[in-house]
Amino acid sequence: MSAPPALRARLRRTWYALFAHHRGLLPIQAAAIPHLLDGRECLLSAPTAGGKTEALVAAALEHATGEGQHGPEVVYICPTRALVNDVHRRLEPIAHRLHLRVGRHTADHRPDNDRLPHVLVTTPEGLDSRLCRHPGTLRSVRWLLLDELHLLAGALRGDQLATLVWRLRVLVRAAEGTLSVAAASATVAQPEQVAARYLIDPVVVSVPAAERALAVSARPAETMPQVVEALCTGHGKTLVFANSRNRVEAVAAAVKGKAPFADAVYAHHGSLLRPERERVEAAFLSRRTALCVATQTLELGIDIGDVDRVALYGPPPDVAALLQRIGRAGRRTGHADVLFLAADAAEALRFAFLLERAGLEDLCGELAAYHPASVVQQAASLLMQNRTRTLSVEALLTRLPPWQAAHWTPSRLSGTLAEREDLFRRAGPGDVFGATDALEHAFTRGTMHSQLGNESAGVIVYDALTQRAIGRVDSIEKGDSLTLGGLSSKVVGRRGNDVWVEGDQLGKAAKFRPRPGPVMGAADARKYLEFLGVPPGFGAIMPGFWAHGLGEAQGRVLAWVLRKQKYLVAPAGPLAFALEDLPGDIRMPPPDLPMDLIEGALQRQQTSLSRVTGQGPDFRHLPAEERSRAIRLALPPEALRDAWRRLRWTTVGSEALARLRAVIDPSAPDED
Repeated sequence: MSAPPALRARLRRTWYALFAHHRGLLPIQAAAIPHLLDGRECLLSAPTAGGKTEALVAAALEHATGEGQHGPEVVYICPTRALVNDVHRRLEPIAHRLHLRVGRHTADHRPDNDRLPHVLVTTPEGLDSRLCRHPGTLRSVRWLLLDELHLLAGALRGDQLATLVWRLRVLVRAAEGTLSVAAASATVAQPEQVAARYLIDPVVVSVPAAERALAVSARPAETMPQVVEALCTGHGKTLVFANSRNRVEAVAAAVKGKAPFADAVYAHHGSLLRPERERVEAAFLSRRTALCVATQTLELGIDIGDVDRVALYGPPPDVAALLQRIGRAGRRTGHADVLFLAADAAEALRFAFLLERAGLEDLCGELAAYHPASVVQQAASLLMQNRTRTLSVEALLTRLPPWQAAHWTPSRLSGTLAEREDLFRRAGPGDVFGATDALEHAFTRGTMHSQLGNESAGVIVYDALTQRAIGRVDSIEKGDSLTLGGLSSKVVGRRGNDVWVEGDQLGKAAKFRPRPGPVMGAADARKYLEFLGVPPGFGAIMPGFWAHGLGEAQGRVLAWVLRKQKYLVAPAGPLAFALEDLPGDIRMPPPDLPMDLIEGALQRQQTSLSRVTGQGPDFRHLPAEERSRAIRLALPPEALRDAWRRLRWTTVGSEALARLRAVIDPSAPDED
C-alpha cells in the first residue's frame, strides 16, 4: 500500500529511516500511524509479520529529538530478553539514521546511567528495576511502547505491567511532562478490554491477516521413526514446535545426522542457557538447509531468517499459539508449508479444531480477571523507590491503575501488607510501612522485580571440550548419559552443582521437571465440545462420562460439588466428568447445584484453583479473606451456578461418541 503524501509529510524525519526501502506501507501501518501522530493511545492488533513494530515506533521516533535530554524519550517493552535483543538489533540502524541511540536494560545488558540512550528497550522486570532504582532517569520519557501484549494481558505479569504503566504516568506527570502509551499485539480476544487495562481512551486498530497460501499436511507420529521420516522428507529450513522440552530433545537427537539436514539440527528451549540459545538462533539464521526443534521460545519475532516449513509435533495449547507458530513460515514467499504431526486420534482432532477456529478468526479466548496478589511485589518495588524507604497505603492506591485500585479498600490493602511480615514492617502512625532486612536484601540482590517463580534450581551442564555452559537439568550423576541441546553426551566430571559432559552416541534424553500444562478455558472447551459433535448449549451423557465443556477451572469446582452430592465424580478434566463406580449408569445430572456447596468448593480448593487461575507465588501469603476474594473474582460463584443451569443434557450419535471417547477417554477400546 503506497503512503498518502499527507502522511509522508507528517513523517518528515522518520519516513526514509523506516519505510524508504519498502514498497509502501503495510495495512496496520497505514491505519495506525495517523492516530498515533494525533496523540491517540492505540492498540495495534495484527497477525505475525504484519509490520507492527514499524507502526508502533514511527510516531515516537518522529518526535524524539535527543536534544537537551538526560534520559530516554522512548521506552520499548518486550516480554522476553530474547525479544529485547532482537528489537534492539532491528532498531539500531533506524535510530542511527535519525542520530538517536538505542540501548537495552536487562539482567544481561545494563545501560550507562551517565549516558542513557534516547530509546531504551527492556522487559517489564527491567522497567520495574529502573522505576525502583533510578526513577529520575525516566522523567524524560514521552512514549511508552508495549510489544507482544497478547503474551502478557490477562496473566500475572500483565497485571504487573499495567501497574508499571500507571506508575510511569504518575512519575512523568509529576515532572510536568506528558506520556503517550501505545501497544502492539497479535490478534487477541476482547481487544477493547485488553486496551482499557493499559491505555487511556484507546483506539483499537485491527487488520486481518494478509492472504497467504497455506499448505497443510498431516502425518501420524505414533513412533519416533514416523516423526523422523515426516521431517526428513522436506527440504530447506524447517522449524519444529514441540510442547515439552523432553519432546524437543528427543526429536533433535533422532533427526541429527540424517539427510537432508546432517549436523544442521538444533534444539531451543528454556532450559538451555541464554548464550546457548543465542548461538542456536545465529546458527539457524545462517543456514539455508537446517532444522530447529523448539518449545514456545521461538513462537515470537526472534530473527531466525526465512523458514520454508513449520512442523507442529503435537497441537499447540490454543488458537493464538497456532497462529503464532504457523505464522513463522512463508514470510518471504507468501506460501506457508505447515506439517501437523499427531501422536494419536485425540491430537489429530485437536489440530483440526484449532485450524477450523483459526480460519474463522475465532481465538476462543477470555481475558482473565485481576490477580490481586500482584500488589505485593509492586508495593515492595514502590517502597524501595522512595528514598525514605517507606510507603503509605494511600500512596500505593494512587500508583495502581484505576481498575486495580477499585478492587481494594485502604484497610484491606493495609492488612494485606501487614500479613507480609517478611517484607514490610509498620513505620510510624497510620498505614505506613517500611522495609525489613529481607526486603533490603532482595533489593540488593535484584530479585524483587519479578512475578515469576524461581527457575534457577538444578544442575548446570558444561561441554568438557569447549568449557561452554550448555544448559540446566534437574539432576544427573557422574557416568550418566543425556541428550541436551540435541547432542548426546556422557557425564565425565562433577563439582558441586556443575557437571561436564563429552560426546557419547548412547546419550539418553535429559529429564526435565514437568511444568504445569496449559489451562483450557471455558470458551475454548465449549467450542471444542461442539466441534466434537455435541449440540450448542448441551452436555453429553455417555457411558462413564458427562461431557460438560465448562473448562478446567469451572470443571474442578463443579466436580467437587457433584461428589458432595454422591454422584461419585472423579477429578474433572476441562471437557468431561468421569463417573466412578457407575458402570453403565447414565443417570441424569442434577438441574441445579446448591450455592453453599459451590462456595464450599471455592474455599476448599483454593490451592489448586490458584494454580489454574494463575494467581502467582504471593497468593499463599495473602490474608485468608483476600485469598477467598481473589478466587471468587476469578470464578464468581453465581456465574458457576448459571453455567451449570444453562446446560441441557442429551445423548449423541455414534460418530460424535467416537470423537468424544477419543479425546476424553483415549484408553477405551474401539467398538465394532
